[in-house]
Amino acid sequence: MKKKEVIIIGVGRFAEALINELSKFPHFTLIAIDSDIKKLAEISTFVDKTFVGDSSNEQFLKEVGIKNADIFVVSIGNDIQSNLLTSSILKDNFGGTVIAKAVSKRHVEILKKIGVDVVIMPDTIAAKRTAIGILNPVLNAELFQRNSELTELDGGVSILTIEALPIWENKMIKDLKIPRNISIFLIYRNKKVVIVNGLTKIAKGDRIAVVGRNEDLSKIVQK
Repeated sequence: MKKKEVIIIGVGRFAEALINELSKFPHFTLIAIDSDIKKLAEISTFVDKTFVGDSSNEQFLKEVGIKNADIFVVSIGNDIQSNLLTSSILKDNFGGTVIAKAVSKRHVEILKKIGVDVVIMPDTIAAKRTAIGILNPVLNAELFQRNSELTELDGGVSILTIEALPIWENKMIKDLKIPRNISIFLIYRNKKVVIVNGLTKIAKGDRIAVVGRNEDLSKIVQK
C-alpha cells in the first residue's frame, strides 16, 4: 500500500503531539517544515524529512518538492498572517487536502473563505473534552488511567479509543456484554487497523475504537 505523505508546517505543541501520534503508524510519510531549525531538531527522529524555511514564501514551498503530498497541516499559531499566506499558497498551487489551525472565530472564517478543506481550533477541542470530564467524571478518569482518547461528535456522541479491557481479551465482539447502542468499529493492532465484525476476536494490547453516547461510554469503562 502506498504511504500517504503528510506535510506539517509550523512546529509547536500541537504539531509535536500530531507528529507523535502519526509516527506510530507505518503508512504515513511525515515531513515537517519550520523556520526554526531547533524546533525541527526536536522532532527529527519522528519524521522522515525536515525543511527549514519560510512557508509563506511560494517559491520556497515549490522548491522543496512537496507538490504531490496527500495532506498539508498548517499548524502555525503565533503568526496569523503567515498561517493565512501559507494556507492560500497551498490551496492555489498544491493538490492535497489542506488542514489549518485557527486561533479565533474570525481566523476560522478567513480560512474557510480561502478554501481550506478542514479548519480546527485545538483550544476549543480541549475545552469540550474538559467539559465532558466535568459532566462525566467516570469517563474522564478512564481517559487518564488507560491511555484513552475521546473525540466528540455531534449530539453528545463520541468516539472512545481505549485499551482492551482485561475481560474483553480473547473474546469475540459478539460475545461482549456492552450496551446495544454502542458499536466497536475499529481495532488498532500492532500499528495496523483491523476492520471488525461480530466474529473478530480481541487480543491483549489491542486499542479499541468505540462509538456511542457519552453516558453509555462511561458504562463500559466501569465493567
